[in-house]
Amino acid sequence: MINYRSFSHRGGKRGQITVFIIIGIIILLSTSVFLYIRQAGVEAPKIFQPKTAPVEKFIELCLERTAREALDIIGAQGGYLVLPPSIVYNPARYVNAIPGLGGADSPKIPYWYYEGKSQYPSDKYIARETELYIQDNINTCLDDFRAFGDEFVITPRSNLTAKVLLNEQDTVASIDYKLDIQPKGKEEVTRKDKFIVVMDAKMKKMWRLAGEILQKENEELSFEKMTLNFMASHPPEEIPFSGATFHCGRLQWNLLNIKQKLERDLPNVVGAVRFRNTFHPPFLAKDEEYEKYRGYLAGDVLPGTPPPDDSYEYFQYYFPIAGENKYTDIAAGAQFKKEWGIRIKATPSDGAQMQSGVADLRSKLLTFLCFNQYQFVYDVNYPVVISLRDPKAFNGQGLVFRYTLPVNIFHNRGHRDIVAPVYFEPTDTANDFCTLASGPARTIIVRDKVFRNELSGVNLELRCFSENCKLGTTKTNNRHLQWAGQMPEGCTGAFIHANKSGYLETQAQIYAEDPFDMEMYPTVPVTYSVRRHQENSPNVARFLEPDEYAIINVNLKDPQVSIFTKFGADENFNNTKTFELVRADKLTYDVSVMLLKTVGENDMLIGGWIGSWTVDAADLEDAKEVRFHVMQKYPLPETTEVLLETYNLITNTTAYPDVKPEIIRIDTGAEEEAGFFS
Repeated sequence: MINYRSFSHRGGKRGQITVFIIIGIIILLSTSVFLYIRQAGVEAPKIFQPKTAPVEKFIELCLERTAREALDIIGAQGGYLVLPPSIVYNPARYVNAIPGLGGADSPKIPYWYYEGKSQYPSDKYIARETELYIQDNINTCLDDFRAFGDEFVITPRSNLTAKVLLNEQDTVASIDYKLDIQPKGKEEVTRKDKFIVVMDAKMKKMWRLAGEILQKENEELSFEKMTLNFMASHPPEEIPFSGATFHCGRLQWNLLNIKQKLERDLPNVVGAVRFRNTFHPPFLAKDEEYEKYRGYLAGDVLPGTPPPDDSYEYFQYYFPIAGENKYTDIAAGAQFKKEWGIRIKATPSDGAQMQSGVADLRSKLLTFLCFNQYQFVYDVNYPVVISLRDPKAFNGQGLVFRYTLPVNIFHNRGHRDIVAPVYFEPTDTANDFCTLASGPARTIIVRDKVFRNELSGVNLELRCFSENCKLGTTKTNNRHLQWAGQMPEGCTGAFIHANKSGYLETQAQIYAEDPFDMEMYPTVPVTYSVRRHQENSPNVARFLEPDEYAIINVNLKDPQVSIFTKFGADENFNNTKTFELVRADKLTYDVSVMLLKTVGENDMLIGGWIGSWTVDAADLEDAKEVRFHVMQKYPLPETTEVLLETYNLITNTTAYPDVKPEIIRIDTGAEEEAGFFS
């Protein structure tokens, strides 16, 4: 009996302890809830009374629905509920979310980095914008409580105010709204004044992650390095950087082809980016397996076992974020669409034309020996949209947060201190940017550079990087030949491009003064041909043989003219191709003509002419053709020593002063056409 009582006594104590534990847990939970509500800045909700529960539930559903609408809009627009005019009307500060859909009301994704600094809304701003949206829009859902018109008389006793708190793991929204709720046919009145919903939406967490991705990109320029590595991975035939090769004649590339290649491939490259400490598709191995190979180059002896198969993706497309915070419940990715545009410039280049260049006598000689050297630097700008997603938000329906950052490359290096470029969206309909003409009327007058007369019929375009806006043509207003009207705004540093037949195309950057004056050089179109003069009979001009051709390069520095073309033997009698010479006095062109002969599978340098050629306006009166006279080594060069003599022959213009470019006029007589110098 004693043992039994002792056992019972111990059991009684255990039961008492259990009760105390339960009471303690209840107190702890109550305290936690109280502190949480205090932190949220809202009062603890009162327990519903059963009769008013449907009304309260309805209000909470409307509150959640309206708050979610705000969060969806804010997330889609980089933290802004309503984009400020400084973004909406400046195409340099956003990309269109739907390519091809323009206009002020089209969805836009703003840049978080602009004009050399990060610019984005704070979390307090996001919370306040959400509150304002709830206050302005929840009544659309409540609809004056018409849904309860048959059951209750609901009377508002105050204005509605909203409060939103962005937390790490959720978002709390509440409204202060005093309501009297009275069941119809009864005297009982219930007053409610606060409604609260807790949404499983990690808006603040995504906002902070977005800032850490931007901060790290500004520090390390990961997207710029990735882009340069991707470009450099191409063979020089596709994207040249620097090198040398044996090839007779200048190597040529088209920058437009490089741009098209980047527009085609970069969407997949950018889309492969993954961010550390976020939710992303896993790599094949753990981080430590890859880190063993960091710093090794192709061809190095690797330690131990070979690296994982996806090592390239790990080292090229796995980007860090600032800080050590973990965001394994947030998915992060990057996106580029070709419709957003890429701005690319290569130096040296002539517009879209890139070619291997010659810099001094030694390199010129190497070029004629079919040895080409080239070195290009690139300026590349394009936008990347960073998209973050909370997949569990709103019961698994998800919440997205996105913004734009610029990828800026200047002279083959990532650069953060340059203004982001302007990107526009091509559309099949009227261009929205071009139709945003505002401000005072402007006047453009275009004059002949030589004769100073005003020009009519000049086609004018406003050019803002990739966007061209046709302004119209200059015409008379009974006093002047000019263009007058309003210009599109929102593009800093835009250019006016002028084009008219018989004149050299030109452009000038817009300045504030009015009228805006431009000048155009008059030009004369001419055909061209090549005649060769053998060293042993320099006075005789001969046509090219069937296995001979010439490469012609004519350059003028001011105004800028660059002509690069080829002339073959099949064009001796029927060449209709033309180029334009500038009709002005004392213009000196740099002329380089290489005469080459095809021997088997090789091209041999056999002659040419390199020198300066001065042309006056009077020389071009009635001009129809430029005939390039070149010297030819005789006999044909077969050794290096003779090749050096060939180079001296074609650069020594004083030895054969009559062998030089010649202008053929329309009234040229038969004696001149016979091919002999008088």
